[in-house]
Amino acid sequence: VDRAARSTGATGPSVAAGLPAELATEAAGATASCAGLYRIIAGVRAEVVLVLANIVYATSYVATRVALENVPPSTLALIRLVIGALILLPLAFALRRPEAPALSRADRWRLFWMGALGFAGAFAFSHWGLARSTATNGALLITVEPITLLLLAPLVLGERWALDTHELVQA
Repeated sequence: VDRAARSTGATGPSVAAGLPAELATEAAGATASCAGLYRIIAGVRAEVVLVLANIVYATSYVATRVALENVPPSTLALIRLVIGALILLPLAFALRRPEAPALSRADRWRLFWMGALGFAGAFAFSHWGLARSTATNGALLITVEPITLLLLAPLVLGERWALDTHELVQA
């Protein structure tokens, strides 16, 4: 689907380049719906989005704890990651910029390992911990995480704390 068709939601030869008619219509509809969703999200006030995000995030510990009564931790983590990917991947493809540089093979592997270890692994361990503890303990540990990172970054990574206001704003 070309960029012009994405922005207008038009169908036609430029959209259907090599696709059967029914697939071209479906692709154009999916692109138009992603663009429409993006316009809706862009029109919502930031404060409303932040409050909604906090409500969803806060209730996730209780919902996860309830779900873990019937589903093993690793399976639940996989299900949640697949659902997230099914939502975000179409948006990423619909909103990608053609002028963005292509990722190198090394960058793709770095992204893979960051996602696998830094996100999927953390998700699986989080679910494993919630299965053996309470939702309150899980939420409290996540709340303390930024402070822990602040204290461990100089010790483990050799980073220094930003004392300059300009550096704090950039961080």
